[in-house]
Amino acid sequence: MNSYSASKKIFLTIFCISLLLFSTKWVLSFIYYNNEDLTIKIINDSIADSHTYFHYIKSLANLNFNALYNTELSTIYYLPIPYGSVIFHTIFYKLFGDLSFILLELIGVFLFISIFFSIFRLLSFSIFTSILISIFLYVLPEVLLFFKYFGIVELKSFADNFYNLRF
Repeated sequence: MNSYSASKKIFLTIFCISLLLFSTKWVLSFIYYNNEDLTIKIINDSIADSHTYFHYIKSLANLNFNALYNTELSTIYYLPIPYGSVIFHTIFYKLFGDLSFILLELIGVFLFISIFFSIFRLLSFSIFTSILISIFLYVLPEVLLFFKYFGIVELKSFADNFYNLRF
């Protein structure tokens, strides 16, 4: 098997694994909350404080720099938008709409597994071992959440900060 064919097969394998890991969250969301609007699903399923950035993305996508989403406030000044953290999401939002958040989450899972796979391959691990350890590292924060009841602060800190799908 030539090198191009082997790398294509590995790429496809990593993509399928990423799709499987990614889809468990969203398939369950669509099954259990099938009557919810997609925007509400995205906001409710977002990690930590990601939901606070959605209005920035919408404002930047519409080039509306003084939009306030709180009806009790009013301003005639332009609002600061953290461009660095939302520009990529804004471009995808303009291209794909609300579906862009789900698509970017899939890309994030794929990139995580691909990057760690590449690191382990550079460390001379086998292909199977590299994929397996990459998957393990991806699910490790979720696994460690089961141990939060033991009161080990370091495990909770690692689980909260190692990797997540927030912006």
